[in-house]
Amino acid sequence: MARYHHNVYAKSKTVRYLVLFDLQWKIIDSQRLEPSADLRSVMTTAIDRLAAEGWQPEGTPDFGFVFLNRNGIRRLLILTERNPLDTRPQTFSPFQVTGIPAAALPRSAPMAPKPSNAGLRSSPRIACYGTAFLAPVGVVPLDQQVGPEIPQFSSPRLDASFLINCARLLTGTDATSEDNPSPKLKRIAGTDFRLPKSTTYYECSAELCDLLATLTEHRAAEIAIKWHAPPAAKVPEANGRTQRRLAILNSLASLALQVKPGHTILMLRVEYRKQR
Repeated sequence: MARYHHNVYAKSKTVRYLVLFDLQWKIIDSQRLEPSADLRSVMTTAIDRLAAEGWQPEGTPDFGFVFLNRNGIRRLLILTERNPLDTRPQTFSPFQVTGIPAAALPRSAPMAPKPSNAGLRSSPRIACYGTAFLAPVGVVPLDQQVGPEIPQFSSPRLDASFLINCARLLTGTDATSEDNPSPKLKRIAGTDFRLPKSTTYYECSAELCDLLATLTEHRAAEIAIKWHAPPAAKVPEANGRTQRRLAILNSLASLALQVKPGHTILMLRVEYRKQR
């Protein structure tokens, strides 16, 4: 069966952006590309310019992104349809309508009354921000922040479920079981989840580290695109979320390669915040 391949360099009818990030998603450079732009040519020109400045590409930009390295410092050059200066959430909630006068909203026919939920409160949305880092065996820094001298990278939406789903896709089997909810990821410390802000620390198993260390950029791209797709479903097109997963997966692979068995372990610190 032929595989589905999304051409990120196909002629676009909408604006695109070529963005250079550091591994903490800080914008280093951004270029707006009009719909008529030759996306592949723009990407090649940008890589050549950065190469002249000493940045060496770690791969090929076949999927619309490439990591670059100079003296151990890494950057991510990525082609995206999302304006990097747009700070609005990437998800839409039909229960939140802003900027529209109430009188301008369409009126619908009255609905039958629903059962009363008196005394019940709606569940808050929970945002997460994860930091993967290396720690000496037996010495886990449980401070508020991970020190800058420790090999690490951070990203929104990086949490335990991300790593568990990654392990499931890498092994082709379920990463959980009834006896052990997360055999490849162990919760070792954390604050009360009921607090408005909580922090949890996880330890990655040696097996998970090995799986991540063998992850290639091509395999990471396949996993990122098939992230939520059932095995028999048509592979969805790449989008902003797909590209974010790609960046996280490649950063995890790079960090896992630095693990020294018996000396260091791969850890995950996740900060959860309740949002109304």
